[in-house]
Amino acid sequence: MTDKLLFIHIPKTAGSSLNRTPIVQAASKKIHPFNGLIEDKITEIGAVEYFKFGFVRNPWARFFSLYNYFYKMDENHIHYKYNAHIVKVVKKFDCFSDFCRDFPSLRLRNNFHFYPQSRYVFDRKGKQILDYLGHVENLAYCVQELCETLGLKSDFQIPHVNKSTSDDYRLFYTAEDIKLIEEYFSEDVLRFNYRFE
Repeated sequence: MTDKLLFIHIPKTAGSSLNRTPIVQAASKKIHPFNGLIEDKITEIGAVEYFKFGFVRNPWARFFSLYNYFYKMDENHIHYKYNAHIVKVVKKFDCFSDFCRDFPSLRLRNNFHFYPQSRYVFDRKGKQILDYLGHVENLAYCVQELCETLGLKSDFQIPHVNKSTSDDYRLFYTAEDIKLIEEYFSEDVLRFNYRFE
């Protein structure tokens, strides 16, 4: 089964860490940036019959991580040249709450980094296209379960790379911010059963 694996890397869901593990290194195809519909991208790269897997994360934690990732990024960052336009916009917001409030009106929402996670997981008819969907909050367990499913060894450590912040995201949200992100990412909140906790 490992000869036809597709890893769908949703931004800020431990993908950079997972990329350094044998399970993702065994994947012959990967999707990270894409435009349009995920099922069209899967067809385009010839991976319709592949075993597809990916991970999701609490939408509030992910959004805070995205903000910090781009806010702290400078010209020396390896991905700066691809993201300079995003960094320029995010750095206008010294206050995370201001970013939350203005986000729905920003063009950033159309960038793949900020897509709702559901856009990576479900097709246009609402059918889940991933054969395995893990949760970052239970990463070690999910990786072990996925390894067992695929018949791979799970005796490895998951490195922690590309960490944008160690701060507890819950400390940075106001009641209004919580509601705004819940509304904007409502599909993720409902489909993946997340709460602000």
